[in-house]
Amino acid sequence: MFMKGFLLSMAGTALLCFPAKAAEQTAFIDEIPDFLQISVAGILPGNGSQYCAPAAVANSFAWISGRQENIKSIVKTLATAGYMDTSLNNGTDVIGVMNGADRYAKKHMDGYRSMEYYGWRPYPSRLSGHNAPPALDWIIDGARQNAALWLNIGWYEKVGADYRRIGGHWATLVGYQDAGQTLILHDPSPRAGTTFENEYVEISVIDQGSLTGNNRGLPVSAAGYISLEKGMHIKTNADLAIIDGAVKMEF
Repeated sequence: MFMKGFLLSMAGTALLCFPAKAAEQTAFIDEIPDFLQISVAGILPGNGSQYCAPAAVANSFAWISGRQENIKSIVKTLATAGYMDTSLNNGTDVIGVMNGADRYAKKHMDGYRSMEYYGWRPYPSRLSGHNAPPALDWIIDGARQNAALWLNIGWYEKVGADYRRIGGHWATLVGYQDAGQTLILHDPSPRAGTTFENEYVEISVIDQGSLTGNNRGLPVSAAGYISLEKGMHIKTNADLAIIDGAVKMEF
């Protein structure tokens, strides 16, 4: 949530209001579930290895709906063909996440007010999106009551001045510190641990180079995209983690 800053003119005749960036949002970090994606082993095929997206979204939906005890059922539903259509080979893309979140919120919750995507990956044309880097202020605005934000993280190899994408992941934003210079995530991968943990991840903004790879939407300029650094559990064969995009939902 953002506080208001005020400036009173020297003449005393005008009162100007402007938003002041909040230093932190940690109010809900212990309330939002931190579901381990491999916990669906035995009820979904593949032992949960590709279910980071339904797990990340289910964290938010279980919290917002007050149905934490049903989170495994939420994950199972979100992963199915009628919702995210999660692939055992490729996981879940942005189109799948947005379509699945849209349908689930309308069918199993009280609907939602808005959903929006920023990033380089394709998104459903019927929903709102922008093929541009997600700004940090826009990202941290998702860490508040009656909102949810899911980070689509790319695993990259450094190749000269560029970054080559070799895989991806999804995680739940639950809070932030230091005016957003540290993001607090719930990471569904067992790589981040198998018990509840708030992951404090420092960030930096890339100012040059290109994001490359075989995915539709690449290559693009890397300038403006955010690198997840200290505190991020990076995949073993990757050099760094970059926020490819994010989906924000408001209720």
